[in-house]
Amino acid sequence: MAEAVTAEFFARHPDWVQRYGDKGWERGIEDAGFHIDFLAGALEVGAPEAFGEYVRWARRVLEARGIAAAFL
Repeated sequence: MAEAVTAEFFARHPDWVQRYGDKGWERGIEDAGFHIDFLAGALEVGAPEAFGEYVRWARRVLEARGIAAAFL
């Protein structure tokens, strides 16, 4: 799933392929895996409120790295 999400992201944003190259692909898969693992865990324990908390956290992380929240 993480690879499929990353492939779709790079297909929609080819400029990121040029900007980040293979390292961006690797990090994209890694990050997508982290997102999926966390959100699946929230579902498993019945904590849907964790989704909102996670989005707020991820937004801050992205913005600190100069990445627009729209990419969430």
